[in-house]
Amino acid sequence: MSVTRPTAAPARHPTEIAMAMMVAAMLLVPAIDAIAKFLTDALAPAQIAWARFFFQMLFLAPLALRRPRLVELADTPLHLLRGALIAAATTCFFTALTVMPLADNIAIFFVEPLILSLLAGVILREGIGWRRIAAILVGFAGAMLIVRPSFAAFGVYALLPLVAATFFAFYLLLTRLLGARTDAVMMQVTAGLGGLATMSLLLALGAGTG
Repeated sequence: MSVTRPTAAPARHPTEIAMAMMVAAMLLVPAIDAIAKFLTDALAPAQIAWARFFFQMLFLAPLALRRPRLVELADTPLHLLRGALIAAATTCFFTALTVMPLADNIAIFFVEPLILSLLAGVILREGIGWRRIAAILVGFAGAMLIVRPSFAAFGVYALLPLVAATFFAFYLLLTRLLGARTDAVMMQVTAGLGGLATMSLLLALGAGTG
């Protein structure tokens, strides 16, 4: 009598794994924002951003020490620029949290995928097609419906999530460019290092401590 062997489960496509990881990340990000919102009562946004990058470096240091080297020397300026961009995005977003509801901040910030799609089409020459362009335009229109009353209520603070989204889109664009030749952990390490250096400089100059 023949025995039927169970067939092995098909391997998951890398895109499916990446999508699942992205969903998990987006479930964690609002928790970070909520903690930042809570801390704005006691700390300046720049101080909260500095602590965010300090603890990122602290937690990643043991993993970084196991890597044979950081990054390609020629890519170092771009990695540090990534850190400066994420520091700028974080500071703008946390500053907006001092006066605006968290939900409004996140809703406005979510124009970032739309900005990133446009940048990918223009800079990376990735095809986006007319359907995606139409969706981007609809998304921007929806964001403006939120920005308009928020601007009337909170002034220029309502624009900060838009600025943060733009900085973050450029950060992700550099991540896309550098990711093919840099270890994922080291991408986080160099971003944390650049962000910590940027925030340390701003705090040393007295910016954002009021």
